[in-house]
Amino acid sequence: MVDARAVRQQNMLILTMAMGTAIGVGLLFARRLTVSLQHLSKQAEGIRDFRLNDPLVVPSAIREVHSLAADMSAMQSAINRFVEIARALSAEKRMEQVLEMIVTEAQAVTSADGGGIGLVSDDGKSFQYVLARNTRSGVHRGGMGAEMTGKPAVSLAPVAGLESIEHLVVSGGKTFTSDDLEHQDGLDLSRILALHADGGNQAEDLGEEGPYRCRSLLCIPLLNRHSEVIGALHLVNARDGASGAIVPFSSHRISYVEALSSNAALALDNNRLLRAQKELFDSFVRLLADAIDTKSPYT
Repeated sequence: MVDARAVRQQNMLILTMAMGTAIGVGLLFARRLTVSLQHLSKQAEGIRDFRLNDPLVVPSAIREVHSLAADMSAMQSAINRFVEIARALSAEKRMEQVLEMIVTEAQAVTSADGGGIGLVSDDGKSFQYVLARNTRSGVHRGGMGAEMTGKPAVSLAPVAGLESIEHLVVSGGKTFTSDDLEHQDGLDLSRILALHADGGNQAEDLGEEGPYRCRSLLCIPLLNRHSEVIGALHLVNARDGASGAIVPFSSHRISYVEALSSNAALALDNNRLLRAQKELFDSFVRLLADAIDTKSPYT
């Protein structure tokens, strides 16, 4: 009887010690988790207040907290990048450099091989490509690259037969995406395909068989402040970061590029307005000089 009571007391003591240890470990774990979450909360407040240059550092051995911190860091970098490119676009006065910045940033965000921009004519009847670049095939025409030659304007008037991708995007004002251009029926894609071919890089340099091919496509209309389509931005062949394989354009990256395109459209529209004002002023000066010359033979 005494032995049974002693064993029971010993078991109770062991159980009490085990429970105390478990509670202590739980409190320590909760404390570490609370500290990490407090750090994350402060970082979230910084992002909310647009303190985007503060480094996001949340040391934690907890996998879920570490993953959340990594996601917040990526979000902070994306917002910071978006703000910086928007600021740079609004400050740049050279049309060629604005075009380059738009396509370069869109390529970087989507890991695309190449991209291009076309603009609608002032009368809205035609569409002309002004920049095409492809880092994989070696194409760089328009913008700060070689002159865009041999690329006639695309008519935006309705025509019989296949509708061009340019007409579809400009007239509809909607984003178009395709995962497999080689089996994309019902659209004339010849101009975009030709833009990215024959850039000088050989097939063996590309690590591919045969000539360069466009497989995935993202085409986004550029709308000005009056919701008028003034052009279109396109990207070709998004790549998987790990394998390098061509993949579809992901929805979250499409959303980012659409937001970027809105800023790009405003920058292009402002640039076009400034150029029109300059041309108007130059015409006025020439008209005034001609009038003075006509009135007085001594000037």
